[in-house]
Amino acid sequence: MELLAKMGFPLDQCRQPWAFVGPGMRRRLRERMEDCTEEYGLENCSYTGFVRVTGYKSLLSASDMSYAVTALLECSAAAMGGG
Repeated sequence: MELLAKMGFPLDQCRQPWAFVGPGMRRRLRERMEDCTEEYGLENCSYTGFVRVTGYKSLLSASDMSYAVTALLECSAAAMGGG
């Protein structure tokens, strides 16, 4: 919360779920985050990705899927005694 307060965001808005945060605040967050990366050691904290949307409810993020598959592979290797 200290970082968000230092960026000038109201704490009541910071406590909202991401889905309810307005588009203006989302844009400002990205811009201001880049200004604070060195002070908080957050280099390379954002990346470009893509999302697949089918229908109204099916949303699939490529990065989320890759993290999920990696976690499954690491757990399987550890369970088998290989990691």
